[in-house]
Amino acid sequence: MISELWDQIFYYLDALWRRRWLALLVAVGVAAAGWTYVAQMPSQYTSEAKIYVDTKSVLGPLLQGVAIDGDTQRQIEVMRQTLKTRSNMQEIVRRTDLDLQAESAEELDALAQRVSAGLTISSNQENIFTVSYTGRNPQLARDIVNEATTIFIENNLGDNRSDINQAQTFIRNQVQSYRERLNEAEQRLAEFKRENANTLPGNTSYGEELEQVKSKLAALRGALADARARVELLRRELEQTPEMLTQQGGNLGPPSNIDARIMELRAKLDDLKSQYTAEHPDVERAQRQLQSLMKEKSSGPSGSLEASDGSGPDRTSGTEGQDGGIKIPNPTYTDLRVQFVEARSNVESLTQQVARTQQALESLRKKRDEVFQVEAKLKELQRDYSVIQNRYQTMLSRLETAKMSEERNQQAEGVKFRMIENPQVPSAPSGPNRPVYLAAAFVLSVGTGGGLALFLGIIKTSFGSVQHIRREYDVPVLGTLSRQPEPGERKWRIINLAAFVVTSTAFVACFAGLLVVEQMYGLGNIDPGVLSRFGLTQLVAAVRG
Repeated sequence: MISELWDQIFYYLDALWRRRWLALLVAVGVAAAGWTYVAQMPSQYTSEAKIYVDTKSVLGPLLQGVAIDGDTQRQIEVMRQTLKTRSNMQEIVRRTDLDLQAESAEELDALAQRVSAGLTISSNQENIFTVSYTGRNPQLARDIVNEATTIFIENNLGDNRSDINQAQTFIRNQVQSYRERLNEAEQRLAEFKRENANTLPGNTSYGEELEQVKSKLAALRGALADARARVELLRRELEQTPEMLTQQGGNLGPPSNIDARIMELRAKLDDLKSQYTAEHPDVERAQRQLQSLMKEKSSGPSGSLEASDGSGPDRTSGTEGQDGGIKIPNPTYTDLRVQFVEARSNVESLTQQVARTQQALESLRKKRDEVFQVEAKLKELQRDYSVIQNRYQTMLSRLETAKMSEERNQQAEGVKFRMIENPQVPSAPSGPNRPVYLAAAFVLSVGTGGGLALFLGIIKTSFGSVQHIRREYDVPVLGTLSRQPEPGERKWRIINLAAFVVTSTAFVACFAGLLVVEQMYGLGNIDPGVLSRFGLTQLVAAVRG
């Protein structure tokens, strides 16, 4: 694989060598045209000026934070963006008399654009600006730079005062606008407070009052539930207690001691049940005592009181029943009846209190919602008022700052300009870089000649070696025939080689000579008559065309 690659390389080198004269002649022709064009390129001259912008002054530290100081970076941007405007470029054209070359507005704009394309502004150090112009005329380059620096200084000296005046006018308008908006916000806030004086936050304590009403309602509901439970308990006791008692005829006197104790114990038991449950120890003890007294009464004499179920014909006091006894009112039933009525009255009273408290709670909730809405609206108005007031105070502060800056500029210059380097008429051209162009033309010519020779060697159907034939055709090669040089042919080859070497050396020496001439004298300074004398003017025109 490597051997085949070397064979291919040697084949192309051989094809190139066989056409060396063609390659050399093409290279010389292309180089001559390129070098002539480079020699005819117009020289460019650059003139520059350096300006130092002094933004520091004695009043600077004293007025820090009180007056407005210029921003150096802003001045750089102002220079780069405003100095090369159309109006400034046309002013430079007029001041340098270039407008005499223009016969119409279009030509004047073209001149202004050409001046703008050659004018550059840069800043390599702090507060030091370089204004430069590159053109074909050295005197014109110096004049353009001089006028550009003059316009720059004049514009900046006037811009500071103009900017302050414009800023004051703008801030005064803003102050007046915010003053009117602040008055409107104050009126809206005062009117809102007047309309909602009773529901403003801080004037009422709806939150605490609402919690108190909730607590009261919960207590009333608990009391109502207890009262209803007591009514139900008393109803059951009334159902179980006889309304009348029957006293036998043998004993018509007052109730015995056991009956009195039974009635007293029943009353006590009813009172305990209204307070506690049936499983409470005091309730159970009272029930045991009552059962004991009932057993004792049932085992006593027949003349004691007997409970009547009320089925006899007469339930009034002192009447005689069917069994011969006398019916009298049961004091226990009477007491339970009174307690039952009182308990029902208490339930009705608690029910009404719960209803009234519930209505009061709903009313407080509605008022609380209204308070929340009023509070939200009040915060919105206060927020708007605070924002407008802060803006108004800020504008007032800035207006005072602008006034202080104006007084400072009237008594002392805020920015000073000093010319570090005045524009000069350039003595030597700054471009184009002809050595680079000459070298590029030389490389291009060599590449063109070599490429053409190599291309002809590739497209020609002759073969330089047996291996080449075998690679191209799948046929056996029987052998090769060597050509014997004729008499005098060897001498001719040596002369041909020597001529090629001399011509190639002269070609390279011509390139080196052009570099030396450019370095010492400059090809742009060559008299055009010299080129016309050698017939190169038409060649340059053809190359440019």
